[in-house]
Amino acid sequence: MVDEPISAPADQAAPDRAPIRWLRGVMIGVLVMAGLVAALLFGLDTGPGRRFVAEQIAGYQLKSGLSLRVARIDGSIYGKAVLRGVEIRDTRRVFFAASAIDLDWRPFTFLNNRLDIRDLNIRRGELRSLPELNPGDPDDPLLPAFDIRIDRLRADGLVIRQGVAGPRRVANLSARADIRSGRVLVEARASLADGTDRLAVKIDARPDQNRLMVDGDVVAPADGAIAALAGLTRDLAASIKGRGDWGFWRGKLLARLGNRELTSLDLTQREGQVRVRGFVRPEPLIGNSFTRALGPAVGVVASGTLDARVLSGTIALAGQAGSVNAEGAIDLGENRFDNLELLAALSRPGLLAEGLDARNVRATLTLDGPFGDLTAPYRLSADRVALAGVSADALLVQGTIRRQDKDFTIPVKLSATRVATGNAYGDRLADGLRGEGVVRMRDGALSSDPIRMVSNSLVALVQLSGSTQRGRYLAVADVRLPAFGVENVGNADIDANVRLAFGGGAAWDALGDVRVLMRRVVNQTVVNLVGLSPRFAGRFSYAAGQPFVLRDASLAAQKLALIGGGRIEPDGRIVLRASGRHRDYGPLDVGADSIRGDTRAVLTLEDPLPALGVRDLRLALGTVPDGFSVDVAGQSTLGPIEGVTRIYAREAGRTLIEVERFAVSQALFAGDIYAASAGVEGALTVAGGGITGNVTLEPRGEAQGIKAMLNLADARFDGDVPITINRGAAEIDALIAEGRNTIIGSVRAQGIGRGPVFIGRLAANANLVNGEGRVTASLAGRRGSNFDLQTSALIASNAVTLSGNGTYGNRRLRLVRPARLSKLDDGGWRLAPAVLRVGRGRLGAQGRFGGGLTDMTAQFNTVPLALFDVAVRELGFGGNASGTLSYRQAEGGVPTGKASLKFDNLTRTGLIVSSKPVDIAANLVLSNDALAMRAVIGEQDKTVGRAQARIGNLPQGFDLFGRLRRGTLAGQLRFNGPADSLWRLLGIEAFDVTGQVGVAADLSGSLVDPSIQGILATRTARLESTLSGTVISDIAARGRFNGSRLTLTSFSGKAGSNGTVSGSGYVDYGGLFASPSRGVSVEIKASARNAQLVNRDDFGATVTGPLTISSDGSSGTLGGDVVLNRGRFRLGQFNAEEALPVINVREINRRADEAPRRSRPAIWRYDVKARAPNQFTVTGLGINSEWGANVTLTGTVDAPRITGQADLIRGEYEFAGRDFELVRGRINFRGESPPNPALDIAASANLTDLNATINVRGTGLAPEISFTSTPALPEDELLARLLFGSSITDISAPEAVQLAAALASLRGGGGLDPINALRGAIGLDRLRIVEGNQTLGQGTSIAAGKYITRNTYVEIVTDGRGYSATQVEFQITRWLSLLSSISTIGRQSANVRISKDY
Repeated sequence: MVDEPISAPADQAAPDRAPIRWLRGVMIGVLVMAGLVAALLFGLDTGPGRRFVAEQIAGYQLKSGLSLRVARIDGSIYGKAVLRGVEIRDTRRVFFAASAIDLDWRPFTFLNNRLDIRDLNIRRGELRSLPELNPGDPDDPLLPAFDIRIDRLRADGLVIRQGVAGPRRVANLSARADIRSGRVLVEARASLADGTDRLAVKIDARPDQNRLMVDGDVVAPADGAIAALAGLTRDLAASIKGRGDWGFWRGKLLARLGNRELTSLDLTQREGQVRVRGFVRPEPLIGNSFTRALGPAVGVVASGTLDARVLSGTIALAGQAGSVNAEGAIDLGENRFDNLELLAALSRPGLLAEGLDARNVRATLTLDGPFGDLTAPYRLSADRVALAGVSADALLVQGTIRRQDKDFTIPVKLSATRVATGNAYGDRLADGLRGEGVVRMRDGALSSDPIRMVSNSLVALVQLSGSTQRGRYLAVADVRLPAFGVENVGNADIDANVRLAFGGGAAWDALGDVRVLMRRVVNQTVVNLVGLSPRFAGRFSYAAGQPFVLRDASLAAQKLALIGGGRIEPDGRIVLRASGRHRDYGPLDVGADSIRGDTRAVLTLEDPLPALGVRDLRLALGTVPDGFSVDVAGQSTLGPIEGVTRIYAREAGRTLIEVERFAVSQALFAGDIYAASAGVEGALTVAGGGITGNVTLEPRGEAQGIKAMLNLADARFDGDVPITINRGAAEIDALIAEGRNTIIGSVRAQGIGRGPVFIGRLAANANLVNGEGRVTASLAGRRGSNFDLQTSALIASNAVTLSGNGTYGNRRLRLVRPARLSKLDDGGWRLAPAVLRVGRGRLGAQGRFGGGLTDMTAQFNTVPLALFDVAVRELGFGGNASGTLSYRQAEGGVPTGKASLKFDNLTRTGLIVSSKPVDIAANLVLSNDALAMRAVIGEQDKTVGRAQARIGNLPQGFDLFGRLRRGTLAGQLRFNGPADSLWRLLGIEAFDVTGQVGVAADLSGSLVDPSIQGILATRTARLESTLSGTVISDIAARGRFNGSRLTLTSFSGKAGSNGTVSGSGYVDYGGLFASPSRGVSVEIKASARNAQLVNRDDFGATVTGPLTISSDGSSGTLGGDVVLNRGRFRLGQFNAEEALPVINVREINRRADEAPRRSRPAIWRYDVKARAPNQFTVTGLGINSEWGANVTLTGTVDAPRITGQADLIRGEYEFAGRDFELVRGRINFRGESPPNPALDIAASANLTDLNATINVRGTGLAPEISFTSTPALPEDELLARLLFGSSITDISAPEAVQLAAALASLRGGGGLDPINALRGAIGLDRLRIVEGNQTLGQGTSIAAGKYITRNTYVEIVTDGRGYSATQVEFQITRWLSLLSSISTIGRQSANVRISKDY
């Protein structure tokens, strides 16, 4: 038993059973897995399983964005099924829906790489829109890698919704397909229900059975669905037909669009090798945009094979402008290129773009490798390319395109041996142009690293970006031109940023900005004009079909600042506009327009030369044939400026400057000037406005000569303030040479007047070399002013020294400390302390001005104010001034200053009255934002007034007066003293105000709109006008200030012996504060009672009724509608001075330094209607009478005009010592000035034996007197009776001479009549010479007689040698008189005289 092997059998059995157990386990596992799969497949085909499948389908989306939704699946998913509620979505919406789709398929065949659909029927389908899908993956195979079998596809009654392909349409579709190795069968038919669009295609290829059939037709009317989807507007018809088999097949592809042929291609196939030859006419599809380049037809030649999804072969396209060739292979299954080479050649470049010229243009591209990992070298070269005047030689662009997955890398390297632009600056910019950079593409997005473009003058970095999906691209360039030289100007640093967008079906557009800094300026003219380091900056935009627009452009320099813009229109028109400010010439505006070579530019300078008063200067530059025109217009201190100049380029380098007209006021310059290399030559003549002379320009060796000779005689310049020069002459001789400029000149003038300023004489001489030398001048005041001043100025390059001395009246004038001006580094001048002694007074000044800063101080010490009368004619100020004055203002800043002034014994003398002396002390402080002032007024050591004021919150942006007008005003005024002390200082001479007046006023608001609160009162004021003779005394008035008005609540005064005037009104000071030259406005309504308001020598009026006084500050009106209580008018008053002989005098050789005589102001006018029932007295010309009148008084106070009529009430007319009774009278006033009424007056008197009548007609200044009598007598006989009481036959010889003179005078001849002149002067009625009588011992005697009463006449006769006699005549009736005489020789007599005319 010990030897029995117990375990050996077990050990031997275990290995035998182990494989069996393992195999059994595997089989059980496989059966379990198969059972589970079978259960799963069975479960999916149940109701819950089909719902699960539908949910999974709805949650799945393809990479293109397509997704499918099925509401319910009926039937078997492994065979026949009905899909209900089917919707297909794109990336945005449901674009297709069907109520049900019948599907019979074999899904398990897909395990054999085959799609097998036995039947697919779409019921009640609707195409709602065209799908919008995501871009496909370029790495996906272009051809499917599985077999396709569709036995039947049908969609009857398919609805195409309105808007998808035009109106709503219904289509029918059927197809079948069988595509597998060795077999291609595709058959499809589609048509619209209305029978319009039709499509039929059948392809059946079976190489193993030597079968090939291709047949297709498309009919698409212009109003059909296909045309709408393709965007066609004409009918499309296409077909492909052929005959043969797989061994050899020949066919043709034809297409027409409308009535035009679109393509014709011959197709051949021989055992898989396809050849294509024919042409395509692209114009019907692409229009005319590329037709010119492609030509009427593009030739097509191609050959190749498609084997195992590999397309290989060649293709050649030939157009009118060039050709494109390709050779190689494309594996559509593996998505890779197999050494595909493309070559493009340009033969007629002018067809691509108008004006494009190119030689030997070639482009090559080689594609090799997988689509997703591609390497493609490219090269673009041309011997020469030229467009729009720009050309490039040996142009080369090359690189290697690389693709890794979705990333494309395109290196770019550009070079050209020579670039020509036709412009010197452009050639410099492009000289040596080259560039290098990298462009990238990922997921349709284009980008680039900065592409560096360099030349010998510029450096530019260009970055590209864009989207291939939208087709829109953007290029951004940063360009720098360091130290770019501008000829004759200097070197500039130029920076620019440019943004260019193009593509995407939209027009290209560009925008950017540019900055220019002139680091070095070598042109001195530019430096003088704009200053150093000018800077320019601006933004621009440009787009296809749009103008080039420059906006927000600015030019900033030391002297000039401009802001503006412009544009260049597509038609070539150029428009520029800018405005700014020049440091020396002030605000300016620039405008320019140019189109087709016609240029118009306008430069407007608001205030270019303040020293000369030049303003609103307009320079207009325009083009004329062969040249330019320059028109000038503006204003200046001398008057209007206007000119027309033409500039023409002539042969031999000569330029003609034709000054057709250049006028300053009335002075006209004209002539021709030629500019050549040697210099400028020509002459300008000057005439007009009292100026004659010429200006001559001529080269003198290497220098330019200028000579001017002008004469002035009664010259006048009509500026805002006219300037007159009675007599003068000027001579200037200048020589301008390199390194030496010489000016020699002299000026002589007399009677220089400008407004109130008048200088009697001026003489000056100058001799300057390079701006250095001496100028001497002598000045004198107007004739009679006893003023003269001699000055001498020594001028150096950096200093001017002025010395002088003279006299004024009995005062000596002397610059005890000469005025020395030193030039500063900033261009300004410094005045060293200078002192002018005026008699015992002193005037000192020092400081600086110019160079952006004015800082001056002055000191006064007993300076006589009468000194100002030297220049300002009849200013009339008297007294002395003492104090200090300081003023400071920086360029662009606001002025500040202080003044402490004292005026002693201040007076003003006018034509009529003089003011009382007053003392005024004032302190003023001007800060950055306020002006403060205090003043005290004294008279005879007594303070009569005080004033203080502050104007704060002074705004910026105005001159000093404009700021003061707009500031905030606060002040007080107190005055209690004589009104004439202040009134006469104003220089108002139309009327005078005197008497005691009190004023208390508080001021607020502003000078433009002041507000005054306070009162005014007087009880003893007096108003007097010497022009009208008006005197109103004992004026009592009370007023209250309110705003800018002084409201007179009441006033009253005496006018005449027993007349009164009372009323109310207001005085408005607003205009005076706004403009001191305007004055105050007055509106007063008064009532006159027996008031004598006019008391002139020739006219007087005492009135009762309403009166108005109205004034706008510059003129006034005295109006009313009154009853004339008393009035008087003297006929012939203005002719009274003609009693003496008038001698016509013409003054010659009048002194030119005499100032014009000052005239009385005539600013007040009358507007008075007056009615006089009686007591209107008319005297003069022998008339003493009372009238009734109805007249209107107008005109000015010194030139009144009367219109209306006066009718006689009673009166007498004196003639030849006899009184005649006025029996008829009418005087018509016709409004003349002086008054010269029309007369119609008749007077009669009873004489011995006759009745005489005198008729007065004519006018008051030229009366016509005639005589009539009863009985009728000749005029000489009647005058003899009137003058001598005797018949003409009884008068003596002297009486006959006297009678002849009277007749001549009555007939208008005048004549010498000394006897009557003496008779009128001593008040006699008769004066005659009596012949001697030897019998009585009487020598030649004089008889003087006078009427004691109307009927009693007494006459005394004497010979001066002892004989005298007295005669008395008493007229009882016209024919009976008593005569009596007594003489020294004892003779006495008494007689009766009876006289009768027959």
